[in-house]
Amino acid sequence: MSQYSVHKLWFYYTDEWYITNDELGSCIGVFDTYDEALKAKIEADRKSLRNLDSYNWLRDLMGFNDNAMGGNLFEHQLLEYAKSQDWEEYIVTKYGYQDRIYHELQPPDEITDEQLDHILAIAYASFHRIVEYKNVKELACVKLNRDFWDRKVFEEISFDGSLEGKSTPELGYYLLYAAPEGEKTVNFPDLQLAMNAGLEYAYKLIQEFKRSNYLGENYLEDATSNFDMMKAYLKNCKSIVLIEELVTFDNQTRIHEHLRKMKSVVQKTPGDTFYSLNFNEYEDLDKNELSGFFELLKIKPFKVYRVPLEINGELIKNLEDHDAGML
Repeated sequence: MSQYSVHKLWFYYTDEWYITNDELGSCIGVFDTYDEALKAKIEADRKSLRNLDSYNWLRDLMGFNDNAMGGNLFEHQLLEYAKSQDWEEYIVTKYGYQDRIYHELQPPDEITDEQLDHILAIAYASFHRIVEYKNVKELACVKLNRDFWDRKVFEEISFDGSLEGKSTPELGYYLLYAAPEGEKTVNFPDLQLAMNAGLEYAYKLIQEFKRSNYLGENYLEDATSNFDMMKAYLKNCKSIVLIEELVTFDNQTRIHEHLRKMKSVVQKTPGDTFYSLNFNEYEDLDKNELSGFFELLKIKPFKVYRVPLEINGELIKNLEDHDAGML
């Protein structure tokens, strides 16, 4: 079944206005139907226009409209529409070379979605494009989850050469892949390689910073939305051991203090069970078991992103290999 993605378009700002050569930028979403993709594109185009860094929409939107070149048809249409919306106070008349009259328009901040749609139609403007996925070549990248790790962890590992800060596909720290040529990149050649790297690095950090991560700071029963499911899962694991300690009058003070430090609301009395974990060494750890365990946590240690490299023979360009911008 076909899937449809919505991609940002790359823009260049000339001395006069924004122009695009229709090159694909980053993907903002993948959808099962064209109608879902179209709805997302409309919303994204509205947002881009609303956030346009411009004090003169008459000038900066003109690059979209071939009919505007020379004849100023677009300027006339947009001015007439602005007047029909009672935006006279947002139209500035100026005098240029040889007293040539020109206008500037910056619509009000409270502009509606309907008004944005009308302006986009007048300008024949689009900041995004829908692409049907047929033949896709993709890479993958691994982003550490800031909510899982303490700031201390990032301070310790930020200079170890294993991470790189990036803004796409989402702002954060990404694992580096050592390519066979010796070059390091955040792009892994396939999804499984990226997943394995994420598992190994997360395991390493959990062991190295035992109290500075989500698992070390939270009691196991609090770390999942369904502890019964997690308990059943862990009991079937061979390389992750669920330790069950019976609460007694002798150990309940120690256990209560442990729960208090973790700010847990769980109360344990004699006869209850206190749960903890023990992981095998990574070489003896079943990677599928570890991946399944992470999926049962409320907060995951990392996220793997699919990064389209080429769609239907068309290259996807990113910030690192482009000298333009996306709106």
